Amino acid sequence: MWKLIDCKTKAEVKNGDTVVTFRGDEGVLEGWSAPHKPSSTGRIHVRFKSDGQSYTQEFYPTVCNLKIVEDKGYADIKVGDVVKSYDFPDKKDCYIIGQVVHIGPVDGLEPDLDRYHIRLIGRVWGAEVALEGGDYCYPPVNGSPTLMGQITKGVVPFWG
Repeated sequence: MWKLIDCKTKAEVKNGDTVVTFRGDEGVLEGWSAPHKPSSTGRIHVRFKSDGQSYTQEFYPTVCNLKIVEDKGYADIKVGDVVKSYDFPDKKDCYIIGQVVHIGPVDGLEPDLDRYHIRLIGRVWGAEVALEGGDYCYPPVNGSPTLMGQITKGVVPFWG
């Protein structure tokens, strides 16, 4: 799995974000393709507007001070780990804290989709923190596809 990052800020850059070339030309990131071999940098696709016309150009990521890097996605989460499981991808103040007790399918849900079986320790919802125990939640294993065409990566080490 790969992600595109800004070399200066190290922030992830996504389709639709504004990018600037080293010449100062501003465009919108339309997409990108990961490196096809270790010596490759991959490519980015940027849409520009000029004289009422819109056109897309392909560049090396470095033209816009970007880099395509491998996203580990916390794939190394294992049984026994204490984790945060985020409720919403873009909201970092809503999650549960728990311990992974098993990894595998859940009875009654998709039989071919592995999930983390997390025993609840607590919940964080905005500024409210509640310690709870006994309940379980079953988020899909990081790297699983979602119905919206995304890839799950919402379970991270608590101490990381």
